[in-house]
Order: sequence, then structure tokens, then C-alpha cells
Amino acid sequence: MSEHTSRLALALALLSACSADDTSPAAAAAPAPAATNAPPPTRAPRPPETAPAETPPGKVPMFVAIGHAGRITVSCDDGKTWIANQSADDKLRCFDPAVTPDCDHNGLAGRGITYESGFFIANFGWGAPGRIRRSRDGVTWETVLEGANFASTVAGNGKVIAVSGEPQVSTDLGMTWRPGGRPEFGARRAGFGAGLFLMIGDGPKAAITADGQSWKELTALPPACGKEIQWTGGVLGLGSALVIAGEDGVVCASTDGGASWKVEKIAERLEGELVRSGGALCVWGTSTGTPSRATLFRSTNGIDWTATPTVLRGTTAGAPIGPVAVGNSGTFVAVSSGWGAWYESQKFFRSTDGVTWDELPAGAFVQSHPINHIVAGDAEPSTLCPAPR
Repeated sequence: MSEHTSRLALALALLSACSADDTSPAAAAAPAPAATNAPPPTRAPRPPETAPAETPPGKVPMFVAIGHAGRITVSCDDGKTWIANQSADDKLRCFDPAVTPDCDHNGLAGRGITYESGFFIANFGWGAPGRIRRSRDGVTWETVLEGANFASTVAGNGKVIAVSGEPQVSTDLGMTWRPGGRPEFGARRAGFGAGLFLMIGDGPKAAITADGQSWKELTALPPACGKEIQWTGGVLGLGSALVIAGEDGVVCASTDGGASWKVEKIAERLEGELVRSGGALCVWGTSTGTPSRATLFRSTNGIDWTATPTVLRGTTAGAPIGPVAVGNSGTFVAVSSGWGAWYESQKFFRSTDGVTWDELPAGAFVQSHPINHIVAGDAEPSTLCPAPR
């Protein structure tokens, strides 16, 4: 089978599975509070969270995963193996009582990663001086900003924003940074969609901006939206919709720039991250009802959701999907979810449709520090990841 045919087959598999309409509907949406004035959304180029349909000539399609203790690892063979594993201390055991401060609260805690125009840009650090790092090839990284903490790093509208109560904005792909406008609260998570950056903070509270300078608090955000969002769910756009998914299974969507919201509890609990694939949003978690099961939740508009039980091939169980990303070929990659799912218990997974998953064999990755986020992009070739022939 040729490379082109293989890509086509994977794309068709994605559209027929993750984009299928034969799944059971999730619970009905509830109306949100009345609208307030908010800046109108501005149209933007294709959001950076969507991987390009084709990898540019001379580039390497890649997944990059980041985690605690400054951990970074990459896959350049469509998620079959993970290499170039690196961290500040490979012998450290996160959350061992003897390790203080814990891995969630130090300068090496992996908090966010984005991809934009040839660069992977990641931020590390929470509760201690942190750093922003960037890379062209996913293997060699440079530190471009030190000292501050950020909840997320997000790209859109030709900018990269490191989001916090004191955001930093870059207009040159993370090379240099300058202070952005200051929201009235601290940040927990952020995302980009419908031409807008949306930041979630404690409360929960939310604010939007198109440029990182002028922030507008969304006073109409329902109190159920954006809870427990640091590590699961997320913020993403689909068409004109801005979508917020929290770990508690509540998903909120706005099609008017955050002036009004529709709220739906789609899951008992979300464990995976919100991604866009095949013209739909996908997120993973446990279904409501008895018995609960690991499930893929999917929406083509951010408002109406369907639920499909996942399958871990070779078992009768669903797939425990945690951090997840979808790449150029339509392949999904993920790392196991749940407390303690690291070191000897850490597992990596791969799927062509988001429903049926394969666990990678021993030796295909390094079992090490917790992985928090994964992103897909097109890397410069390196010795470890040479350009495709």
C-alpha cells in the first residue's frame, strides 16, 4: 500500500468512526443565563489545534508529549513508538512522600504545550519559578522565558499567549515575549476557537481576548462551567462555537462569543482531553449510568453529544484514555489516565478512530514521570527523526 493510499484509508476510518452518527445521544442541554455585551468573534485562519491535512515536504509529522519533572518524549512514526525521552531527573519518583515539593508544584511541572508554524512551544512550572521552552524538532529545546508560571500556552490569530493572571504574548513564534493585558483573576486553563482566546480561572471565571491585550470577563458564564479543568477536558473551538469541558463531565458551549451558554452534563467524569478531529470535537471519560464505561463523547456542533463505548483491543474493558492528541494521518495517541498511572503502571495507546485502541508493547516507550499533555505538529528532521523518503 502506498503512503498516499495509507493516509486516505486512515482518513476514511476516522470519518466513519469518530464522525459516525449511530451512537446514543447524551443528556439534553440546559439553557444558560442571559447574554451580556461581549466583543464579537473575529474570524481567524484555521485554528492551530487542527493538524494540517498534509505534512509539508521535508517535515516530519510528530507527536510531542510533556509532563512532570520537565519530561518530554516524541513519536515520529505515527504513534507506534516514543523516543527521545528526557527529563530533569530520570531517577526522581513523583509523589513519593520523600519528594518535596511535589511534582505538581515546582518549576518543572508540565503545564501546557501548543504547536504553531513549525514550532512546539511548552511551559513548565507551577508554584515556583518556571520557564517557556520551544523546539523545531521536538528533540532539542531552548528556553525562551524564565521566572513566571503559566496555566497554558495557546496559539491563534498569529500570536502565542502564555496564560496567567499576568499573561505574556509572543508574535514571533515564541522567540520573544512581552506582557499582555491583565485579566482580573488567575488562570487554570485556556484555549483558542472562533477567533478568540478563552481563559478559565478559579471561580470558575472566564475571560476572552482576540489579541492578548484587551480581556473581557464573561459575566454570563454559568457557575457549572469550567470546574476541575486543569488536566482534563479543555477549551476548544468548532466553527463559531467556543466549548469548555470540565473534569466533572459538564460541557458548556457558546456561539456568540461567550454572551450566552448552553450547558450539558455528558459524562460521569472526563479523563481525556478535548480534541478536534474530522469536523467534530472528541473527548473521553466514563459514561453516566450503571455500569459506567470508558467512552468517547463526540459532537459536530459543540452542543449536541453522542456517546460510544471504547474498546481496548485484546480485553473486555474500555480504554483508560488520559492525555490525548490526533495527528496528521488521523491517528489518535494517548497515555493512561488515573492517579498512579505512571512509572511501572504507565501505558501508551494508539487508535485510528478514537474508539478501538491498542496498547503499545513494552519497549515502545519509556515508563517514567507523569505525562500531562500531548500535541501534534510538523517537525524539522533530526538524527532521531529523519525526513520521510
